Amino acid sequence: MEYKHVNYTAYEGVENLSRFTDRTLIDYFKDKLSSCSKHISFIKNIFPKKKLNVLEVGSGSGKLLFRLEQEKMLKHGIGFELSTSRCSFSSKFSDYLKSRLVDIYNEDFLNNKLIEKFDIIIGIDVVINLIAAIDENYLLKFRSKLSYHFVRTFNAGKMNLNHFF
Repeated sequence: MEYKHVNYTAYEGVENLSRFTDRTLIDYFKDKLSSCSKHISFIKNIFPKKKLNVLEVGSGSGKLLFRLEQEKMLKHGIGFELSTSRCSFSSKFSDYLKSRLVDIYNEDFLNNKLIEKFDIIIGIDVVINLIAAIDENYLLKFRSKLSYHFVRTFNAGKMNLNHFF
């Protein structure tokens, strides 16, 4: 059995489908979608009328990508999630919503073979820091991969892409 550092497996078991009944699962889906309202408002302010190509690193359940699709703001959404249980959950979530625009991959973003460009790349800092703690070159590799996929950088208040590296 291959050893994986605990930081790579920290979210394994989260949103395990065996913990839900059909009713609690649907309620949980609805709660997940409603929890994205602030993020949706923020993105709408930056891109008021554009359908977006969005990449999310550490996408978890895919809730933000699915909500963007529901809001008709999404051209295509791709998520990368290391946790197998969360990817299984996102697949069930996708089926429930009849999603056609979101793809979630159970792999490390750095190993992807995508050639697509994105309007927005979302990387949760907790996820990035978990991996960076065990791979001293991760942030450099992550930044290099981002620069290939990113269409343009925008300023969000005083923060821009370079604030994270």
